[in-house]
Amino acid sequence: MPTTAPHPDDRLLDALRDEFGRHEPALAERVLDVLVEHRDDHDNLDETIWGPAPSLEEALTAEIRSHQLLQQAREQVLANSLSRAEAAERLGVGPQRISRLVNDGDLIALEEDGQLRLPTWQFHPDTANGRLSHIAEVARAHAGGPLTLTQWMLRPNPALGGRTPVDALIDGDHRPVVAAAAARV
Repeated sequence: MPTTAPHPDDRLLDALRDEFGRHEPALAERVLDVLVEHRDDHDNLDETIWGPAPSLEEALTAEIRSHQLLQQAREQVLANSLSRAEAAERLGVGPQRISRLVNDGDLIALEEDGQLRLPTWQFHPDTANGRLSHIAEVARAHAGGPLTLTQWMLRPNPALGGRTPVDALIDGDHRPVVAAAAARV
């Protein structure tokens, strides 16, 4: 029975799986996916239009850098977030109410070490109930999760006249924010 020779990248895949698997399993899987995609890439894009395909090293470097940037963004959001108890105290409600608001989508949260962390942009003292309204609508329209939504909410947006989505919600302009989220502007 003939055997198929192993692909030259198989040893590299195994070594990376072992090394990354000890530290960051999610990154290991993404790196392995890039390797497999690169190895099996047969899309035949026209290099005169798109330029040359990245080398395996360039693809891996880009994937690792992307992971690092996302991790940094997550750490920044977590540093500017409240625990469930802190959010409850800020709103003058019990922690169970915060959990219900998160479950209903009226507040967004990231989970860290089994605990909810609520980005502070959602809370504003000048609003009627101490928090921004229409977060659930915006979150449903937005394509990403809590991390990318937080990043989007804090950036000036041309569709909102240069205001951030947070500022537009504070101003009561929720419809344009929902439209911009849906349009991925």
